[in-house]
Amino acid sequence: MNSTNLKERANKEITNKFDIEKLKNSLKIEFLDFEKDSLSIRRKIANKEEKLQKLEKIVKSWHEFGEIIKKNFENLGNSLNNLNENFLLDVEIFDECPDLISLIYTIQSILGDLATQIKIFSASFENSFLNQIKTFITCHIQEIKEAKSIVNKNQEEYNNISYKFLNTKKSYLKESNKENYDSHLKTLEYSRYDFINKINTAFLFTKVDLPEKISLFIYSFMVN
Repeated sequence: MNSTNLKERANKEITNKFDIEKLKNSLKIEFLDFEKDSLSIRRKIANKEEKLQKLEKIVKSWHEFGEIIKKNFENLGNSLNNLNENFLLDVEIFDECPDLISLIYTIQSILGDLATQIKIFSASFENSFLNQIKTFITCHIQEIKEAKSIVNKNQEEYNNISYKFLNTKKSYLKESNKENYDSHLKTLEYSRYDFINKINTAFLFTKVDLPEKISLFIYSFMVN
């Protein structure tokens, strides 16, 4: 087959296994743009928040079951060390069976190595995966919730000021009234910007950081 035919066959094999459009889209990060408050941008934000809720639920389950795995690793390592120590108790009773003593020392060495490997794997699993997704839950997700709370608070205050400002006759308006109105509007816009930025940061984590952490998790399995 010539190079063109080989390329076509390779592309066909890839196409049969994967959705090319999904692969292309996986390389894109659909950030929320900071826009003037409107129904359109609110719908976009609501859609992202819904996805974040599902993401939070998934990652929390990973962390919950991961903690159980880590605890079981610790228990297994301790059990192996205990068995290792007990294998050597009163070993002189087998003085008449040198082959058995040799086997006991062999299994003792294996148990010690296995306990060490489990300890190393457990530490790698905790540091490269568990701690990372815990940080995502306790920091990223929590910061988004706090940022949303601040936006809601600033929105309510701005609405109150805006209502009073717009319903006051121009002849009665003072410069301080306008400054107060502008200040609340600016505070609201800053908080909206921060909220949108934190949402984008969370999705950046899923596209960049999370694949890396899972890859490290896989690597820990391969090494240990």
